[in-house]
Amino acid sequence: MTKKIIAVILAVLMLAAVLAACGGGETTPSNNTTPSNNTTPSNNTPSNNDKKDEGKKEETPAKEDLPSYTIKWASINAQGSVQDVEFETPFKEYIEKATDGRITLDIYYSGSLSGQGNTFEAIVNETTDAGFDNPDQYAGYFPYTLLYASPGWYYGEPDEAYETLIAYEEAFNDPYMEDNFKMVAWEISPGIGLLTTKEFNKADQWNGFSVRALSAQVNWLGSMGANCVSMGIADVYESFRLNVIDGCITGIVAFKSFSFPEVCDYYTWLPMLNGAVCFVWSKSLYDSFDAELQAQCDDAFAYAQANLSMADINAQAQAAKDYAAEANPNFKYVDLPKEEIDTMVAAAKPMLEEYVATIDGQGLDGTGAYEWLLAHSK
Repeated sequence: MTKKIIAVILAVLMLAAVLAACGGGETTPSNNTTPSNNTTPSNNTPSNNDKKDEGKKEETPAKEDLPSYTIKWASINAQGSVQDVEFETPFKEYIEKATDGRITLDIYYSGSLSGQGNTFEAIVNETTDAGFDNPDQYAGYFPYTLLYASPGWYYGEPDEAYETLIAYEEAFNDPYMEDNFKMVAWEISPGIGLLTTKEFNKADQWNGFSVRALSAQVNWLGSMGANCVSMGIADVYESFRLNVIDGCITGIVAFKSFSFPEVCDYYTWLPMLNGAVCFVWSKSLYDSFDAELQAQCDDAFAYAQANLSMADINAQAQAAKDYAAEANPNFKYVDLPKEEIDTMVAAAKPMLEEYVATIDGQGLDGTGAYEWLLAHSK
């Protein structure tokens, strides 16, 4: 019996030893144990390549993390006007798409944010960001541009005058323009003339004549006896209605935007006059953009200059004529006799020479600009 008990005990002890040897689930491997070369990191452990990718993501923000901008665009035009349909709205659509939505262009129509003759100043003072203005209304700020637009030059047909303006501004850029603005696009008028309520066809009619004119025209008109009045284009309609002025020098494309044929009966062509207006952008704002956004804006500006400024200018002129005929069946166009044109051109020559001397006195190359324009005028 005793032998049987001892045999059972020995069997139990041997079984326990076997189970202990096979049950190593919590066993800690010895220091000599090394992982296989085929060991794959778990999903929670990034590889070296993953770490490099994470570093790149930190250096280059995702598109949605890049800053976006709402640009206040000052327009003197009414919504739906020729200039709005042909330039401002297409430009808005193009730049918003070109910048992948990072720029939103809010157009403030009809001078509600800044009127003509105020937009350059408003941009410099940061009360608006971009928009349309006329350098002619800023005496002393844009001497080169004012020389181009001074009375007495004839550059040919509108497309020729436009190409002349672009080339001239590249050769002679006003310092104030270069320091404060990025050029979106230059524009010219397909024709400039004198709006009146009575027919005007002789140079001596300027004597005692009250006319809304731009700064570049004041001395010239004054030399012929005119009384020049400075006012925004948006105020001209009411001034005619109240008999405050006898005439207004303006481009034909302004007819429909400001309903001028409703209060005027005549438009006398003045071929010795030229206009240079522009759409500009705050340079300080542009300089704050990252390089990618600047390149996208440059593309939009180039598109505007090449495709929006002059492509439809003749169509706009025709639309203005069509509107005038509809608004006022008695509206007439007057061509000055050649001798009257010569008299007006001769009156401008001393002003040009005097103005060139003024530009030279400012340390700029007025003489060079004058000679350039002489070589490119008809």
